Amino acid sequence: MSEIILHQYPASLFSEKIRLLLGYKQADYAMVEIPVIMPKPDLMPLTGGYRKTPVMQIGADIYCDTALISKVIDDIYPDRPLYPDERAGVDHALAHWTDTFFFRVCVSIAFQPKAAASNPLFQDQEAVAAFMADRAELSKGAGDMQMPLDVAEAHFLMHLNNLDRQLATGKPFLGGESPSILDFSTYHNVWFIYTRDALGDYFAPFEHLVAWYQRMLAFGYGNQRMISGAEALAVAAQTEPDEIAEGTF
Repeated sequence: MSEIILHQYPASLFSEKIRLLLGYKQADYAMVEIPVIMPKPDLMPLTGGYRKTPVMQIGADIYCDTALISKVIDDIYPDRPLYPDERAGVDHALAHWTDTFFFRVCVSIAFQPKAAASNPLFQDQEAVAAFMADRAELSKGAGDMQMPLDVAEAHFLMHLNNLDRQLATGKPFLGGESPSILDFSTYHNVWFIYTRDALGDYFAPFEHLVAWYQRMLAFGYGNQRMISGAEALAVAAQTEPDEIAEGTF
C-alpha cells in the first residue's frame, strides 16, 4: 500500500483530529502544508474541487471528510480500534454531533473579539477580508454557520461541565478505558479553544477535562515527514487507484 499523505495546515482543527489519530495509531506518514484559503493549486487537481481541510491521499486514492478518513485509518491500523462494536451506535451519533453542532459552537467561541485580537491573521485587515470571503464561499449553501456568542457560550460551558462530570467517575477516556472516535472528535474542538491564551479561563473549573486533554495530547502525532504539493501530485500520477468494492457506499 502507498504511504498516507495528509494535506493540512497547522491551525486547522479537523487536521489536528487526524494528526492526533495518526499519532495514536503510531503511524508513519507524509504531510503537505496547504494554503489556508484559496487558491490551492496542488490540491484541487486531486479533489476535483473539494476544498475543506484536511484531505488524505493514499497513492491515487483521495479521501475527504474526517468521518471517512478516520474509518480508513482505523481499517489500515486495526490495533486499538476506534469503533468498538459495543458502543458503535452511540459513539457514531455523538461524534457526528460533536463534529457538526459543537464545532459551530467552538468556532463562535474561538473567533470572539478578545481571542481574535491576539490571532496573527487578524492583525492585517486585508488578510481578514480575504479569510472571511473565503469562508463565506466555503459555507455557501450550508445554512447559517454563525452563532451568537452568548448562545455559543451557554452550549460550550454546559458541554464542558457534562464532559468533566463524566470523566470524574474514573474512566480515563470518554470511550472508557481506551479512546474511541468520540474522544478524537471531542479533542480537536477542545484543542481549538484551549490553545488560545485569551480563552484559557473557560477551562479553569474543569480539572478532569483538562487531565483528559493532556492524556490525549500525549499520544503525539506519529512519525511525520513534510513533502511538497508537487511531490504528492507526482505520487498520484504514478499510481493506479484501487477499485471500489461493491457495497462500499
